[in-house]
Amino acid sequence: KDFSRPINYSQPAKYCSRNCHCIGNVINSKKENTNIEKIIEKILLDSSIDYLPQQNIKNISIADFKIGNILIFADGKYWHSLPGRKNKDLEQTKKMIDLGYIVLRFDEDTIINNTIEVRKKITKYLYEN
Repeated sequence: KDFSRPINYSQPAKYCSRNCHCIGNVINSKKENTNIEKIIEKILLDSSIDYLPQQNIKNISIADFKIGNILIFADGKYWHSLPGRKNKDLEQTKKMIDLGYIVLRFDEDTIINNTIEVRKKITKYLYEN
């Protein structure tokens, strides 16, 4: 939920929570894809799969790619190995599954070293639904 925030910081904040603030920053930024996101994007383009990039999923998380009800996350080594991040990823994944999404998470090593596996997994779920 957006709130207006005047220059005077004693006034109410623009966002209702830190989570919404972070999501708002991602949505409103002109973020360039990371290297691993570029690899997944190339897989999708080479496979002629239509997708939507950087999709806000009910203020739970930002999916790197959305294809129908399939959400794809490219989990970089640094960010996703921070303390507590694995539990947060699992919690977010469960919430999105509960909403009816299929969540595919690929770690950096798999994306870089095994693009065939990534392609197979994406197309498997895409054509099973």
